[in-house]
Amino acid sequence: MSFPYQLRPLVDRVGGPTPVIKLIKTPEDHAEALRRIEALMAADPAPGTAAMNELEVLAHLAETYEKARFPTVSHRVIENS
Repeated sequence: MSFPYQLRPLVDRVGGPTPVIKLIKTPEDHAEALRRIEALMAADPAPGTAAMNELEVLAHLAETYEKARFPTVSHRVIENS
């Protein structure tokens, strides 16, 4: 079976090719994902469509990358007694 080495393109319910979504590992990947997110948001895809699914996955991947790349510092308030 050649599955692990050569993946065939998936086809969505309407017969079009499913977009290739990859992990965001570099600043260039992140910038590319943000451009695609912006384009998808401008198109205002309907819920349940392939475009909306792509938007949701890309947004999640971008958020995960940003949390890892740009960690926030926890600011705890220290009360004096």
